Parts: sequence; structure tokens; C-alpha cells
Amino acid sequence: MDFGNPLLFKPENYSGIAILRLPAKAGPDDLIDAVRTMIGGLAQKEINGKVWIIQRGRIREYQPEN
Repeated sequence: MDFGNPLLFKPENYSGIAILRLPAKAGPDDLIDAVRTMIGGLAQKEINGKVWIIQRGRIREYQPEN
């Protein structure tokens, strides 16, 4: 979760930070669903300079104000 801290890792300095949030007792299907969600997001949006928090079927995006 440290990569999700924008004070330590400024998103604008990276090509994008993706954090997969899985259930406490995650199985292979949970990981596959999160990765598919991420791939779907990458097909629609640019991650460069942003932090994505990826959960099953959902992406929350953090982008610092300029």
C-alpha cells in the first residue's frame, strides 16, 4: 500500500501506479477479475501520472490537482 501514498510516491513521476485491492481471503479468481478490470481500464483511459485502486469490476482513480 505504500505506493498508494502520493506523498511518498508522487504519481506524476511515474507511468502510473496500479494497486490491486483483493479480498482478505482472495483466490485465483479474485486476482484474475482484478487484472481483467485493470486491462479494461487501460483500454479506455490513460494511467500515466495517476494512481488506480483496482477492485473487482471497479477502478478508483487518484490524480493530484495541478
